[in-house]
Amino acid sequence: MDYEVRTYRAWAASRTGAAEEGETSLDHVPLSVRCWASKLAKWIEGCPYVLHGRLDPLSQEYVIEVREREKPENSWLLEDADQMLRWMRWYHSSQAEQRTPRKLV
Repeated sequence: MDYEVRTYRAWAASRTGAAEEGETSLDHVPLSVRCWASKLAKWIEGCPYVLHGRLDPLSQEYVIEVREREKPENSWLLEDADQMLRWMRWYHSSQAEQRTPRKLV
């Protein structure tokens, strides 16, 4: 389902202009989300992701965008603290999986 949502958002963004056109500072993001965004920014410091504010092409509200540096097409729009926490859990589990040696059968 995440693939479908990201695909649709990418399509919607292509209809509203380039991704960079919607980028903005975190100052435009609602205060309730901004405090979590600062925690997330510290948490991903040194990681292969970049964080900034973005105008969501679907809701027309300012949200947090987490974008992979090497593959900018891999991005996530996070609208609230719950979505940020879920993204952080996903990232943490994917990193732990990469560090865990696999058993050869």
